[in-house]
Amino acid sequence: MSDTIRRRSLLRYWSVRYFLLLLAGMAVVGGSVLGYLQVDAVARQKQGATGLVRDVATAAAANGGRIPGNPSAGRWLSERVNQYNLDIRPIVLIFDPQGQVISQFPPVPPPEMEYLRYDLQDVLNDEPRLFTIRSALDGTVYQAATYPVSESSRTIGYVLYLTPRVDIVQGILEFKVLIFLLFAFVLAGWAAIYVMTRRVVQPIRQAADAANQMITGNYSLQFAREYREQEMVELMESFQELADKLNRLESLRSQLLAGVTHELKTPVTSISGLIQAVKGQVVSGDEADMFLEVCLKESVRLQKMIEDLLDFNSFADSTIAAVNDRCELNRVLAGIVERWRMGQGRSELEVILELPEREEGWSVRTDPGRIEQIMINLLNNARDASAPAGTVSIRLAAAPDAFHIRIHDTGKGIPAAEQAEIFEPFYRGNNKKTRVRGLGIGLTFSRMIARSLGGDLVLSDSSPGSTTFTLTVPSS
Repeated sequence: MSDTIRRRSLLRYWSVRYFLLLLAGMAVVGGSVLGYLQVDAVARQKQGATGLVRDVATAAAANGGRIPGNPSAGRWLSERVNQYNLDIRPIVLIFDPQGQVISQFPPVPPPEMEYLRYDLQDVLNDEPRLFTIRSALDGTVYQAATYPVSESSRTIGYVLYLTPRVDIVQGILEFKVLIFLLFAFVLAGWAAIYVMTRRVVQPIRQAADAANQMITGNYSLQFAREYREQEMVELMESFQELADKLNRLESLRSQLLAGVTHELKTPVTSISGLIQAVKGQVVSGDEADMFLEVCLKESVRLQKMIEDLLDFNSFADSTIAAVNDRCELNRVLAGIVERWRMGQGRSELEVILELPEREEGWSVRTDPGRIEQIMINLLNNARDASAPAGTVSIRLAAAPDAFHIRIHDTGKGIPAAEQAEIFEPFYRGNNKKTRVRGLGIGLTFSRMIARSLGGDLVLSDSSPGSTTFTLTVPSS
């Protein structure tokens, strides 16, 4: 396939095709209608011609084989012509049995009669007949009808009626005003299609321009929403939401870069300063050992932040696997809480673990290590949000197809404006930015783990003075 494809605007593409489709549709419909009208008109003309020659033959039989002339042959024929809705200029000939014209109307034959060639065998026939004759002068086709003139059960002559064969198309072409109006209608239809297509193209162009601006990094865009069509409004709203989302992510990226740089730089700076103090013998003895101990703790914290980043990136790419072991969920929770308590030293934070008795037990297939990762993150968050003498309650409950672990703390709560964002990667609330150090991926990482285990992690409730998270673990 060629790399250089000739492309055209949507407006031109569809307006031209709509115009051609309109023309084709009108041609098909017009042709069908004209064809039907032509067939119907010819049938009516034949029926009328048959009736007229029959009346002429009947009148001629009572008039010695001639066209009635009293009071006027022209008036009498005109009445018959009007009766059968035929051409107003009839040509009527009456032949004797030998084929000689014995009466005709008009009395002086019109010039075109000289150029009409017909076979007398078609005329001198005892049965009524219909046939066509073509003029040698201009090719005009005439409808002919014959009828025998009978008197006392014998044929004394034959009537021939001639009239130009009806042509609907030719008749319409004579009405130039009608053709002009039809052409104007086609143009008006195309103009309407053009305007409607342009109205459809306008928001698409706006969206394409906005996409190009977003590619260059401009996310501060405003989209018009005054369209009446619901689909257009939805398109504009979707692009507006996309632009706002990208704008927030860009702002978050800048904050993340600054935050990660600060968080990683702080322990590195601390370690460097402490090691330089020990190396330069600024401190010695127990004080030097204390400096090295602080360096070790800072290096562990630095290593933990790096591991969190690596785990988050790996888990986001679905490269971290989870085991599926049979375990007792109540015992797993008890072990997690006990180990976490031991790591808090002399903390006054009270942790209450509620593990109700259950006849069926709390057996479940899951990954205890991943459950511990989630619980440690939630307990650390509860500790950071609570006062030193606060309380954290953990309650295990059963549902028909899952177990629910509710973690409730008596901390400051999460502001309503921030609740929709807390699971976003690297998001840190205003309180945490100033009081708590971290990367803002704990809740995001915990939810990803919970969903990989077939469950979920949600914020159940938060108000000033308390926050409740619910971890769902499938029971089967």
